[in-house]
Amino acid sequence: MASLGGLLTLAALISLLLAFRASRRNPGATPPDRPARARANLWIATAGFPFFTILISTAMKPMVHPYHFSFLVIPLILSAGLALHALHVRSKPQSAGLAVAVTGLIFLQALPVTLREDRLWREPSIIPIYERYASHSTLRPLHIERRFPSERPGVKTFYLHPGGLSVFRNRPREITSRQRLWWREHEQLPVPPRPLHDTVPGWIFLHGARFPNSDHLFRIPGGENHRVRLVHNQPPPETLHLGIRSGSRPVFLEGTLGNAEFSVDLPPHTQKLVKLHPGPPQRVFPAADGQPRTQIHELRVSARPGAAWIEVIHSPLQKILFTAFGPDAHTAPPPPLNEEAAEVLETVRFLDRDESVTVLPPAHPLFTSEGLPAGNYQLRATLVNLSDQPAPFSFSLEDSLTPSPNVHPTGRASPVLHVPPGVSVHTAAFQKSFAPFEVDLSLNTNARGLQLISWSFTPVRDQTPPPKSTPPPLSYHPLDIRYREGIRLTGFHLTLPDNAFEPITWAVRAEIDAALNVKAFSETAVFIHLLKEDDSIFQTLDFPLEQAGYAPWNHLHAALPEAGYGDLEHLNVRIGLYTPRKRLRKPPDARATFGPAPAVSRNAVYVHSIRSPASGASLPE
Repeated sequence: MASLGGLLTLAALISLLLAFRASRRNPGATPPDRPARARANLWIATAGFPFFTILISTAMKPMVHPYHFSFLVIPLILSAGLALHALHVRSKPQSAGLAVAVTGLIFLQALPVTLREDRLWREPSIIPIYERYASHSTLRPLHIERRFPSERPGVKTFYLHPGGLSVFRNRPREITSRQRLWWREHEQLPVPPRPLHDTVPGWIFLHGARFPNSDHLFRIPGGENHRVRLVHNQPPPETLHLGIRSGSRPVFLEGTLGNAEFSVDLPPHTQKLVKLHPGPPQRVFPAADGQPRTQIHELRVSARPGAAWIEVIHSPLQKILFTAFGPDAHTAPPPPLNEEAAEVLETVRFLDRDESVTVLPPAHPLFTSEGLPAGNYQLRATLVNLSDQPAPFSFSLEDSLTPSPNVHPTGRASPVLHVPPGVSVHTAAFQKSFAPFEVDLSLNTNARGLQLISWSFTPVRDQTPPPKSTPPPLSYHPLDIRYREGIRLTGFHLTLPDNAFEPITWAVRAEIDAALNVKAFSETAVFIHLLKEDDSIFQTLDFPLEQAGYAPWNHLHAALPEAGYGDLEHLNVRIGLYTPRKRLRKPPDARATFGPAPAVSRNAVYVHSIRSPASGASLPE
């Protein structure tokens, strides 16, 4: 009854007493008294219904929950309203004042619980969190224990708070498995992790096991801001670390964790460990149902213009592994896997797909824009060759900004393999350094008639740090073209083909400021004009600013020449930025210097002239 509102229930009880009093004053013996008697009887029925229901229910079944009686709130409100109305219509002003005061007290008493329940109801449901944890952590789905707490503790619990209306969205569950004893002792495997959730999770439960598909790790897309609630048991951590990694584009990250504020600037394919003192939790729930009290810190974070990968670190082993599989992998080798850990590794999931698809030449993507730490991995694929001839193919792991693995490979490629006619299984090993961190995995082939049945990409037992390596730098013509939005073009590369059948290749290197608007970044493109001697356009080379080079190496783009070179002796080059949606060029900052660029005309910078006919001529020469 207290869960239904103490003052409301008391007012309904007083209403029942007043109803009996009104019934005694109107016996209904004469016709004029009968309407009043009927009203009194209706009042008695209304006021008595909640208490009669509770009495019958608890007498037959003592074990009940408050939400079983939520339907009684309406008759309780109606009953209390009848009592307050009876006080209000009395001639004494004190009665009317008492009715108003009691009404206000009823609302004030219900307000804190209502606000808490409403806020928790609006929070993301915990149910999808543990369901995905159970289905995507291991090859065989983990068991969701419906009885809570269970007699045999599992690998992770998802308890948030005691009963309430929002318990339907935050129903406590426990995850268990056959290897629960190993996970409870070790908590995680010393292998590279990746995010468990495709989207930013609403909750992160810091206690319990951490699988290679980590629920402590999430990706925040560029231009978005999110809030994540960190749930932990007593005692609260005095310090937490955030392991932050960037992908193919620079990242400017801002946020708060509890009372601590942070901001991080990361170049592409780098990482940083941020130590924070979150202070007191934003919410605390008392111990109940055999579970300890839970405390919640709120993590608010925004990233722009590139995506960021954020790992919440609160154990020494997590911190060691974050460093071990980063850019400086050789300085902190991960703990070796013993036989028992190797057996557990065989049962967990990482990246996989189990559906039959037709392989599309020349490059069939397996996954795209995946943040992949340094480490040793194995790809296993089941293929069907529908032709009667062996089909050659290979796998390539490339930077996500690279338009095609055939243009400028920056990752690692497997040897050329052959699929015999029929069904066959193929494996490829990848010893990946940290950079590039954001990668695509593709199956490359020119053959047709291949079917991909399934594939899996997993860390292997031997996690000896791979050699630290980065793609070779690309020589470029220096630029210093600045724009008011916070964009700077710093380098340019151009190579003309040996003949009309080879592509023109080019690259532009850029830098951006933290003040750059995300919309401006995504809606800006680079234009490159190759001009004849009379300033007429020979060819236009355009691409989005997002695909410019921001890492120490650049990314080549390619296009076939639109016309023959004829008797051209020179081609002039001009470069600039424009907005494709508006077809308007962006003016360079008048206060900027343009380095070796000789002239500016119509919001375009003339860079250099290049010899022609082509014969492999390039800039810089």
